[in-house]
Amino acid sequence: MTEGDLRTVALCEIIASEEAQPRVMMNFDLVREFADDMIRGDEFPPLDVFWDGTDYWLADGFHRFHAAEACQLTAFDCVIRPGDLQDAIWFSLGANRQNGIRRSQEDVRNAVKRAVLHPNGKDESDHFIARYVGCSHMTVGRVRQLLVATGTVSQSQSRVDKNGVERVLPQPRAAAEPREPVQLDIEAAIAARTPMPAHMDRSNDWLFSELSAIARAHAKLPDPATAVASFPIGVGYALSIETAESILDWWAEFVPLWTERYPEFRAFVDAKLQAVQEKLHVGAD
Repeated sequence: MTEGDLRTVALCEIIASEEAQPRVMMNFDLVREFADDMIRGDEFPPLDVFWDGTDYWLADGFHRFHAAEACQLTAFDCVIRPGDLQDAIWFSLGANRQNGIRRSQEDVRNAVKRAVLHPNGKDESDHFIARYVGCSHMTVGRVRQLLVATGTVSQSQSRVDKNGVERVLPQPRAAAEPREPVQLDIEAAIAARTPMPAHMDRSNDWLFSELSAIARAHAKLPDPATAVASFPIGVGYALSIETAESILDWWAEFVPLWTERYPEFRAFVDAKLQAVQEKLHVGAD
C-alpha cells in the first residue's frame, strides 16, 4: 500500500481515538448539520486514516466521521497512509490548521501541548512547532514554559532551530564557589524554618486552573432535564454511569473538606481588603 491511497473503508473498522482529536470539544451542532447534508446526498472530502496492519486510526475528519455514524452510513471514502496511532496523532495536529472548522484558542493551545509532548516534536524548536500547528512561536513558548514549570517536561540542553541546526540553549549562570560547610542542627533548622504562606505557593496553579475551568463550564450547563434530553446520542460520545458516579464521588469528598478551609481563605481576603482600605484612609487624611 502506497502513501495516500484512496479507498472505501467500513466505519466499524475505523477507530476514532480521542488521543488523535486535538480539539478540546466537538461541535455537535456541526455534526448534525453534516449528517443532514449527507442524508441529502452532499459529497464530503474523504477521511484521513492511518493503517498499522491491524487497525485504521482516524487522523482528520472527526466531525464527518460522527455525522456518517449518526445517519447510519456503513462506509466512507478514506485517504489511507501507513502508520500507527502516534502517526495519526501527529498528522491531526497539523491537519486542523488547514480545515474549514475554526479552532478556538483552547484548541490551539491543546494542539501545541500535544505537539511538544509528542515524540516527533519533543526535541523541535518553538518555530518548528508553530509552523506545524499553525500558530505563533510565542504561543508555543508560553505553553512550553507552563509544561516545564509543572514538571511535565524538562528543559532540554539543546533544541533544533528553524533552519534545522541544533543549538545549545543558554544555561543558568554557574553558582559561586562553595564555601566551607557549616554544621547545623538539622532538627532545629527544620523547626525554625518559616513555612511559605499559602498565597505565595504557586505549585498548585494547575489545580486552580482546572477547577476554575470546571466552574466556568458548569455555569453554562442547562438544567439536568434539558442536558439529558439534548445529550448527543449516536454520534460516538457517551458519558457512562460509572464516570458520572466517580465525578460525584470526588466532589462529595472535596466539598466538605473545602467547607472547613474556606473560612481561612475568607479571613485572608478580608484582611487584605481591610489593609487596603486603611491605606487609602491614611492617604486621604
